[in-house]
Amino acid sequence: EEIPGVSYKQSAAGSSIVNNSSLPQNPRPPSDNSILLTKKEWRKDLTGSMLNKPILSEQFVVVKKAFQNISAELTGNEKDNAAGSPADTKQSPEGSVLDRLHIMNKNVSTEINIDQERKGVPVQNLVKKRATGLSEQRSFYIGIAAGPSFNEVKQQGLNKPGFSAGIISGYQFNRKIAVETGLLFAKKTYFSEGKYFNQDKISSSVPTGMQIVSLEGNLCDWEIPVKLKYNYWQKNNNRIFSSAGITSYVTTYEKNKYLVLINGIQQNMFSAYKNKSRSFAAALDLSLGYEHKIGKFNSIRIEPYVQIPLKGMGVGSMPVMSSGLRIGLIKFSH
Repeated sequence: EEIPGVSYKQSAAGSSIVNNSSLPQNPRPPSDNSILLTKKEWRKDLTGSMLNKPILSEQFVVVKKAFQNISAELTGNEKDNAAGSPADTKQSPEGSVLDRLHIMNKNVSTEINIDQERKGVPVQNLVKKRATGLSEQRSFYIGIAAGPSFNEVKQQGLNKPGFSAGIISGYQFNRKIAVETGLLFAKKTYFSEGKYFNQDKISSSVPTGMQIVSLEGNLCDWEIPVKLKYNYWQKNNNRIFSSAGITSYVTTYEKNKYLVLINGIQQNMFSAYKNKSRSFAAALDLSLGYEHKIGKFNSIRIEPYVQIPLKGMGVGSMPVMSSGLRIGLIKFSH
């Protein structure tokens, strides 16, 4: 007896085999009322061209009630056969029991070696989930990220926005934890009162008695973050995460516009500095972000962040705090 809505095809041995293309496209997962086919049922039901070959088949899950009804019918047939009933001359194909089973959970594959079963070796029902959604296993990833940044010194207000852009890479240890680093080019602009500017590095090149009243700074640097990333929530293709770590700076260019007092007279001065300066672990880097899968191995990331200064940067050792938003495109190795 065939199940309505399910198409069948003939195997080499003449038994009916379920056509997988007609199976439900959105099967419900197994429940407490469902059981797996046992080794005995596999031997009884897998016939024809499927014998003596390692095959890759969908996992067959049987509603318990339906399975009990089928078992009762088989038991009845055996009794009829023993009594010499007409069932002797009209037996259903060996595959008919398999045909009537309701197949669910199409996203799980099971590898069954029929040769082992025929030789008495227990069948290993190796179930492995196919990769769905964002990567949950160990894997490397690399990507690009860019976005605006806003910088200030001691909460004195924001100046013109800057930006940062570069590459990021990391290693996903498991579903929750990853470590991440990168190399990003950043341009920062800021305003500050002169009292926060340390003149020790430029004291030999400025007029004696000069006092800095205020300044507007423009600074370019390379940023090297090292962060631990933790995934708070993950479902299907979506993920919410946070990260924490430190960022080191390599400053390559700085240009400042000063308002100074020399002998009681206010003047404007401009200075540019091209000497590289390095500052290890100069900022505490914190972020909270959202990630969405857009392809088999790709995802897009939106990540607001803040960099809290631990050391000063530039020729004046300015405590510049940066915040901003980075948008990234990430590619996982698998």
